[in-house]
This record gives sequence, C-alpha cells and structure tokens, in this order.
Amino acid sequence: MNMMFDGFHHSVAMATSHREGTAAGFTELLVPWPTNMAQLLPALAADVDADRDTGAEPQLTQGLDVQLVGLANIMNASQEAGVSAAPLEPSLAGLKALLAEGLLGPAEGLLRALRPRSSSTTA
Repeated sequence: MNMMFDGFHHSVAMATSHREGTAAGFTELLVPWPTNMAQLLPALAADVDADRDTGAEPQLTQGLDVQLVGLANIMNASQEAGVSAAPLEPSLAGLKALLAEGLLGPAEGLLRALRPRSSSTTA
C-alpha cells in the first residue's frame, strides 16, 4: 500500500511541476482510476487461483518487458519535468533483475516471478 501512496505523491509532483497544475485538480482526475482498478481485483484473484490450481495461463497479466518499458518511460518523463525518479529506481532494478532471469512473457508475469521457485505449495 505504501507504493500506492508513493505513486500518488510522485504523480502529484509531476502534475504540479507545471505552473498551471494543482494537486487538487490532478487528484480529481486521479481518484476514478484506482476506484475502477479496484473493481478488477476479483478477476485478478480468479486468475491467480486458476494459475496456481490448474496451471492455466493468466489472462490479465502483462509481461515484465511491458512493465519495464512503462516504468522507464515514467522515469524519463519525471526527469524531464524536474521531478526526482529516485523513488522508482528500486522497482526498475527489481524488474530488470527478473527480466535478466529470463522472465518475460505474459505467462511469466510478476505474480509468477514473485512465487517461491519450488514445486511445493507452502501453507
């Protein structure tokens, strides 16, 4: 959850890096996004369970390559706006490390990458 609030503060810093941008104005545009994304959580949970229980390929995941490019674009835009991208660097390093392990495609998304590497399920 702390990353969500870090993201909020970073996005507000980006929005207010321009003279006409305000935190309140940006937040008004932002609030519907997490509200709508939260409605996706039950479908993501079903995807996780199906992957774990039957090995069904996840349907709602992105490849790490897509996430890496997106984060790099956010970091570049931050730097161009004069906003520090330092809080995002650990996430970028983590994605690069997973990618270096060969985890790339949608079926090898972040969820699978974070799971224990053993074949047994922990209780």
